[in-house]
Amino acid sequence: MNIQKINQDSHNLVKLLYIKDFIGDDILFHTEKKMNGQPESTKIFHLSESIDVIIYNHDILENIIAVRTIIYGKEIGLKQENYHYLKVIVEELLLDQFICENSDFKFLEVKTFEWLVSIYLEKEIENDLYKFILSKLEEEKSEYSFYFKLNDLIIEDHFVVGNCELTSIDQTFFEKRLEETNSYNERISQDNNKAFYSFFNRFCNRVLITITVNAIKDKAILLAKKEVELSINALKMFLSVESITKKNLFDIDFIIHDEISEYFSFSKTTKSFDTIIDVGNHIPVKIDNQKLNELNSYGLKVVSLFLQNKKNSELYFEIESLINELGNINSTKGFHDRIVLLVSFFERIIIPKTNVKGKGLAFLKNNVLPKLISNFNDEVASQINKIYNIRDKYIHNRIEIPIDVDSLLMFKDIARIFILKLINLNNSNYESLEDVQNYFKIQILKK
Repeated sequence: MNIQKINQDSHNLVKLLYIKDFIGDDILFHTEKKMNGQPESTKIFHLSESIDVIIYNHDILENIIAVRTIIYGKEIGLKQENYHYLKVIVEELLLDQFICENSDFKFLEVKTFEWLVSIYLEKEIENDLYKFILSKLEEEKSEYSFYFKLNDLIIEDHFVVGNCELTSIDQTFFEKRLEETNSYNERISQDNNKAFYSFFNRFCNRVLITITVNAIKDKAILLAKKEVELSINALKMFLSVESITKKNLFDIDFIIHDEISEYFSFSKTTKSFDTIIDVGNHIPVKIDNQKLNELNSYGLKVVSLFLQNKKNSELYFEIESLINELGNINSTKGFHDRIVLLVSFFERIIIPKTNVKGKGLAFLKNNVLPKLISNFNDEVASQINKIYNIRDKYIHNRIEIPIDVDSLLMFKDIARIFILKLINLNNSNYESLEDVQNYFKIQILKK
């Protein structure tokens, strides 16, 4: 990222702002005739004390294509033919690791336009856009603790997976948080108190997954959801037997689409709650301490530590994706669909991208499995053949032949062992998929 170029380009962009007399209220509310089902073309947001309103025009994908504001009787804005220059600057800002980790595109669009207008009007403001963005980030980011409900899971005690904790809370938790809120902000009214407890009672005495994130609010929500999904999928990948004996494995509330999803966050900075509501006959999975010890012996603790010690390498990101993938496979309802996804799970890693014709089964049996399974033999190879036969008939002919349970469980367990092996390789400084393919002596065809 070139900070000097960002600052130079942003000052050049100030010159492209237009200004004209505000001709009346109709500019705020008049748009082209709206058809049924068509999204609004104009949105109005209150931005700051210095800018009265900011008005965005969107394309059909809800991308901003032009922006203007009404201030001091004047209309100031960026026309559509010039707005892409602002987007280029925002994309450049997102190359900064701190900015990317703590904000999002929308936040940077809003703040960059706020800076442009303030500079144009010669307000007393930081002359350097990059420093201005950093200062706004420090002002608006907060430490949020998110609490998401988990369905169909019971636990004996709280435990940590990755960067998240599976736990439960009681009314005492909310009473303490409410006391903090009342001491920091204006005291909550009696009516609001009733609404407060009505909402939060739905979180009491049930299994939750919690994570603390420090960022602006929208980015914090995004990061929190990403991390809790990753941790839950890390746990699921060790529950192959349960995934067959249960109709559905447990899941995070916001992933279950046919139910209303609700969660809450607590800002440690402002001492305030934020409640979010996104609009069966299930037997819960039970994880007592004995079961937890069993899962840890199979590698859950290894995966958990791996997720806590993030790396910036191709292989690390691929392993994260595989963890999510395997967890989602264990939650997929159709067993034939699971087999299709499991085969793709392996082949995405072991077949080099330059190899036009994939030899997934051959690579798996001849190169990968001998290094994963100490007692690899013809019997294991035969079970793998069964899985591929089921998959081929289902994909090519939509024929659902009976699934051999032992073969399916073995194939899932190989997937678990495969991820643990990749983690071991990554910890031994294997950085890329090509490094992994070389380790398994898979021939990589050159372009």
